[in-house]
Order: sequence, then C-alpha cells, then structure tokens
Amino acid sequence: MTGDTDTAIPYLHSCTAGDTVWIMYFFVPPELRGHNLGRTIIRKWERTLPSHIRTIRLRAPTRADSCPGVFWTKLGFRYVRLSDEPLYSEYEVTENTVMEKLLRG
Repeated sequence: MTGDTDTAIPYLHSCTAGDTVWIMYFFVPPELRGHNLGRTIIRKWERTLPSHIRTIRLRAPTRADSCPGVFWTKLGFRYVRLSDEPLYSEYEVTENTVMEKLLRG
C-alpha cells in the first residue's frame, strides 16, 4: 500500500481557479528521471483538462542547482515574473518564478 508521502512514485497535484489551473506539486523520483516520464505525465494530464481551462500556471524554484525552468520551458511554459511570495518547505525558503502556458485563446 502506498501512502500520501510515498516518494517512490511520480505524482502531480493541481487546483483550478476559474479558467486557470495551478500545478501545486509535481514530482518524479530521481531514479525515474531522464526517461521522458515527466514530460509524458504532463502531456497526458494536459489532454484531460476541462475545455474551459485556458492557462496552466506554476511556481518554479529559481535555484540554479535545480533548474526546473528548463524542464517546463521544453513543455511550452514561459516565465511570467519573479513571485513576491517565497515557497516554503519544511527545510528552506526558496525564491521562485511564476511560469505559465496558454492553452486556448
């Protein structure tokens, strides 16, 4: 049985606000990275979004050692702005950038 905090499997958590969906958490375990699994998950997830969704947004950490912006840029996301609100985790406070992808006009 897998718990909510199991890090052996990929997961994506999102929430919708009007015509925008925010990716709150997206995780692929390190041992599964580099095989297009993350890209496949996101593309399949995008195809399941309701037709009224126009924009996908997320907050990506700006730390140089993690470089998540490269992953999201390859999927069609663009940088919008540096966020005024830091991301908090149990370990650190991280500066982040809002990224978005426009789906429909």
